Amino acid sequence: MSIETVVVVYEFPGCEERMTERRCGECNLFARRLGPGGGCPSCGEIVLASELEAGL
Repeated sequence: MSIETVVVVYEFPGCEERMTERRCGECNLFARRLGPGGGCPSCGEIVLASELEAGL
């Protein structure tokens, strides 16, 4: 399993939702940077590259 397009993954501290944008469009807050990742080809969720390498 691999990520086709690698982007920076961010996580919002309040809801723990992962996105590829740094600022929330609804509440205008910044998220924390988690690292490189992208959309999982199997399920479509945003995952970190390190999670795919670890087999999580």
